Amino acid sequence: IEAESDMSMGPNAVGQGRVKKIDLHVTVNMDAEDESTFERCAKIMRHGCLVTGSLEDGIAMSYDLKANYNG
Repeated sequence: IEAESDMSMGPNAVGQGRVKKIDLHVTVNMDAEDESTFERCAKIMRHGCLVTGSLEDGIAMSYDLKANYNG
């Protein structure tokens, strides 16, 4: 797995510093036979799993999920 993230920070309504946005860039190297598993995981991420869904309530997030199939 190769991953990078970018964070945008800024003040909240009372001027306290907060993380405002997180951009995740993820590439998963795998065999083509695992495509269905990757697609299932990507769908969960896009629709918000327990953690990402909770974060999205307060932090804007975007996902750039890529599969790099071997062979």
